[in-house]
Amino acid sequence: MAQDFQHTVDEGKHMLRLVQRYAKLELTDKMSAIITMLVLIVLVSIFSIVALFFIGMFVVTELNTLLNNMALSYAITGVALLLLCILIVLLRKAIIERPVTKQMKSMFFQDEHLNADIKVEKLKTQYEMLLTKERVQQSANRFVGNSGSTQSHSGYMRYISYGITAWHAYRSIRQIVKQFRRKR
Repeated sequence: MAQDFQHTVDEGKHMLRLVQRYAKLELTDKMSAIITMLVLIVLVSIFSIVALFFIGMFVVTELNTLLNNMALSYAITGVALLLLCILIVLLRKAIIERPVTKQMKSMFFQDEHLNADIKVEKLKTQYEMLLTKERVQQSANRFVGNSGSTQSHSGYMRYISYGITAWHAYRSIRQIVKQFRRKR
């Protein structure tokens, strides 16, 4: 009995270590995605500003050849860029906020309720496995009684406990799938 309790405690500690490692892995994955996105935004912004500068200089040069007035060419280009900035500010929700929010939601909260349910179900299943093994061992001891042949039947009981554990895992997975289908 003390060995089974110690084994259960060891399994619980192992589960906690696995959950902690999984959380670290997921945090690392999310942080690398955020850093990658920030670097990409900075690089695209820098190159876009440089490209916009050269496009503006091209427009000024072409307008100068058409109008023969350099100051008017700069004024027209400046007003066009100012109108572009105003248009971007007015449409910021549609062209900036919504796509960024959607991307962040998909990155951080993709099926978050399902992930939480799966994590809880995994923990429940492993806890049930431990309890089931304990119950099967107790049932085997009661079944065999004091005849002294506990050792010969314990191997069979282990296989039975694995079968019961597999059945519990199967039921848990079916419940998760049903919940996921209902939520969609």
